[in-house]
Amino acid sequence: MDFDVEARKILESLNLCASAKSRYNNLDAIYQDNETSGTVFVGNQTAAEGLEILKSSNICNVVNCTRSMENFHQDVDGFNYFRFDISNWMSVIPKKRTVSDVIGFFGPVFDFIEKALQRGENVLIHCLAGAHRAGTTGVVFLMYKLKHGYSNAVKAAKLCRPIINPIGLLKTLAGLYEKAQTKAEAKRVLAAEQNKELTAEQN
Repeated sequence: MDFDVEARKILESLNLCASAKSRYNNLDAIYQDNETSGTVFVGNQTAAEGLEILKSSNICNVVNCTRSMENFHQDVDGFNYFRFDISNWMSVIPKKRTVSDVIGFFGPVFDFIEKALQRGENVLIHCLAGAHRAGTTGVVFLMYKLKHGYSNAVKAAKLCRPIINPIGLLKTLAGLYEKAQTKAEAKRVLAAEQNKELTAEQN
């Protein structure tokens, strides 16, 4: 599936081009850290390309979810970029798709976002339309951060940015993450219970 084509279909259905000004938001906040107020936004190419848009939202960290779109302001002092080609996940995650494989695929990008939030800085996750690739990345981030299942994470994300829409293999990936997260949590709980029993026996 060509996600650039799908993104353009969405924009065309809204009578928009990728850089048009309209009531369709170029970026929307989907998460704010309670302690630092660092905020995660999901947005489109216009947001990523517009230096004034980024500055007005105090964004200096950018996750580029496309394979080839340039990192527009990577030479601007103070800006940090992370390219996350989410649509290429089938070539990266082994076919066995173990818990560690799936969770590990998102590890580096979540680490980039987490470090920015810990500094109290804002992050833009973007693709062309801010719907499929960036949208899915945002949804899975909510699953990771809030321990939401897929359905609840999508609902939460859409409340903030209605155009978010994981489709095709991106939806499949989000489903794999949900299963991996559930299995990882079950293992964590089991390990905690076993550790508690061991401690009780030793006492």
